Amino acid sequence: MNTLNISIGKTTKIIFTVIAATGICISSMAQKNIHFGLKAVPSVYWLTSADDSTKNGGSLFGFSYGAMLEFGLTDNYYIVTGLDVVAAGAKTKKDVTAGSFTASSTTTSHIQYLQLPVFLKMKTNEIGMIKYFGQFGLGTGIALSTKNSWTTTIGTVTTSGSDTKKDNLFPIRESLLIGAGLEYNLSGNTSLVGFVTFDNGFTNLLKNKDSNGKTNPVLKSKGVSFTIGILF
Repeated sequence: MNTLNISIGKTTKIIFTVIAATGICISSMAQKNIHFGLKAVPSVYWLTSADDSTKNGGSLFGFSYGAMLEFGLTDNYYIVTGLDVVAAGAKTKKDVTAGSFTASSTTTSHIQYLQLPVFLKMKTNEIGMIKYFGQFGLGTGIALSTKNSWTTTIGTVTTSGSDTKKDNLFPIRESLLIGAGLEYNLSGNTSLVGFVTFDNGFTNLLKNKDSNGKTNPVLKSKGVSFTIGILF
């Protein structure tokens, strides 16, 4: 597992380095409608469940970061992509009654994805020094790691545990991304960017069946994030 994490870490660094170098080279060209940027993204995520016995156990705060690359189709329409390291954890709660005993368990999962977003971004003309915009698109995430912890209570007895296994986690997450925000021009082609995004995951986080052949519940993650970044 440690070897895998080191390998993933090196791969992520290489990918970010390539994107950064590409963005700098592109920005150095006299093409005003191509911009490269970096961003930081605090967020909150929660789960929806199709299983009546498995419920949302609460939301989790996370922190993501990434690189942005904009290609201008016109002065007002852009294709935006990049690469993000996204933290999309959540909690679940499950209650099971067997005879006179009731078992209650809460599971918390911190999942990290390497996500490739693709947006269509629509900007207004500059109003003062500000441009307003809306954007929508898709995000494809590849699971990098997960940390799971759980607590189970049966009667008066409580047990807990944790692991970093990804056996039951589906490796790909697809989501619909919808956002709105503004750009504040600092100088020349450099702008400060801030926007809010609703991340509507529409694929199951878990594989259809676990390693024992038991059917997993259908869990989908949703989130709201606030992005602050800078474009060059």
